Amino acid sequence: REYLTLHLYPTALVSKCPGFFFSSYEATAAIGSPMVLISDTTYQRLFDLAVAAVKINATELGLPTSPTRRTLHVRLVDGTTAKQRAEIQNALRPVIGEQVTVTDSVYFVELTRDSVGLLMTFFYIVSAISALLCFFMLFTNTEANVRENLWEFGVLRALGINSRELVRVFVYEALGCILAAVVLGGAVGLMVACTLSAQQSLFTELPFRLTIPVGFFAATVVMSLVVAALGAYLPVRSILGRSISTVLKAT
Repeated sequence: REYLTLHLYPTALVSKCPGFFFSSYEATAAIGSPMVLISDTTYQRLFDLAVAAVKINATELGLPTSPTRRTLHVRLVDGTTAKQRAEIQNALRPVIGEQVTVTDSVYFVELTRDSVGLLMTFFYIVSAISALLCFFMLFTNTEANVRENLWEFGVLRALGINSRELVRVFVYEALGCILAAVVLGGAVGLMVACTLSAQQSLFTELPFRLTIPVGFFAATVVMSLVVAALGAYLPVRSILGRSISTVLKAT
């Protein structure tokens, strides 16, 4: 026979499959070698038909008479320690030879998790330093504002506004600015995160998944509110003990 025509009916058209690396995009698949996943039985039948069609001796040519294995996934029982996994790797290497690579996927997952934890720790430290710098900047600006508007504060005190109400005016003003910044910054950050995640999913062909670090976001918001309240309260506290006449004369 000069030609061998086979008709295969696909069971499913998949874009991803665990253990196999291929692209679901038509342009990428056309450049590389398209992959067809078949069972061992179907592979053996196709191999026998091809050998019979070209009338060759597979054994003399050194062709494998049974399907070869490129990757073998071994799942260990839950609770296996790193030491036990290392012992299994050391036991397999002398048997399978140096041409076969033994990889501990659990180790790489743990390494990735530890790297993410260190990265989040770095973000927390940077946020704390930023909050401290913002506190000093807000404290300096509020103190300068208080010194420039001593006459207005004296007039407000003369009109009947007590010390607590005067403190609340400054604290509420600072908290309002911080809350507005949190809302606008959170909205912009969420849009940017969605855009970058969608772009990453487009290239990696993974499902779109947006993970929000709730703990980090909540800690940042709480630190910002505390910094705003303290930065507004401490400068105003210096004039609360003065009398109205002293405040007005100071201007």
